[in-house]
Amino acid sequence: MVKPFEKTSYTKSTIQIINTLLPLLALLIASGLLYQLHWSLAILCSAVAAIFLIRTFIIFHDACHGSYLKKQKHNDLLGNVTGFLTFFPYRKWRREHLIHHAGSGNLEKRGIGDIWVMTVTEYKCASTTKRCLYKIYRNPFVMFVLGPFFLVLISNRFNAKDAKIRRKKKYLVEQYCPYHIIWQSYLLIRCRTIFRNFRTNGLYCWYDRHLVILYTTYL
Repeated sequence: MVKPFEKTSYTKSTIQIINTLLPLLALLIASGLLYQLHWSLAILCSAVAAIFLIRTFIIFHDACHGSYLKKQKHNDLLGNVTGFLTFFPYRKWRREHLIHHAGSGNLEKRGIGDIWVMTVTEYKCASTTKRCLYKIYRNPFVMFVLGPFFLVLISNRFNAKDAKIRRKKKYLVEQYCPYHIIWQSYLLIRCRTIFRNFRTNGLYCWYDRHLVILYTTYL
C-alpha cells in the first residue's frame, strides 16, 4: 500500500512548494497593504498566512529528513529557505531532530529534540521541587502558549553545551538572523517615533508593512 509513496516526486514536491510559499508571501505582502486601511484587516490576513506558515514548516520538516527532494543538496537549500521563513535554524534543528528519531522510544536516550518526559517511577522518586517544575512544564498553557515563544526566540538561538566550536560557527547565521530582524524592527519603531514629522517618500509605509509581517504572523 505504501510502496507508491516511497519514491520522491519532483513534480508533486514542486507543486506543493509553489502552492505554499507563493500564497504565504502574497498574504504577507497583502497584510502590509491592508494595514494602510485598518490594522484589523492586516491581522485577519496574517491569520490566514499562519496556516501557510504551518505548511511551510511541514516542508521544512521533510527537508530535514532528506525525504522531500531526491538530492540532499536540494533538501538543504529548501530547508534553509523554509527554516528562515519559520524561524527554525535548519542544520541545528535537523541534527537534533534526527537524534530524536534515532532514539525514539528509548528512555535512555531522552533529552535531545524532544520534550521533558518522566516515568512514573522517576516522578515518585523526584524531589518536591522537581515535581512542581515538571507539572508547570507539562501545563497546557506553558507548552502551547509560552512554549512556542521560548522555542523560537531562545532555544533555537543557542547551541547545546557540548556543541563544538566549528558547529557553532556553522549555525551562527541561521540562529541569529531572526534576532537581527527583530532588532531591526525595533529600530524602525524608534525611528518612526523620533522622526514622526518627517514622513516622506512612503518610507513609513514600508515600516508599517515590515512590522505587521513580523509581529502579527510570526509572533
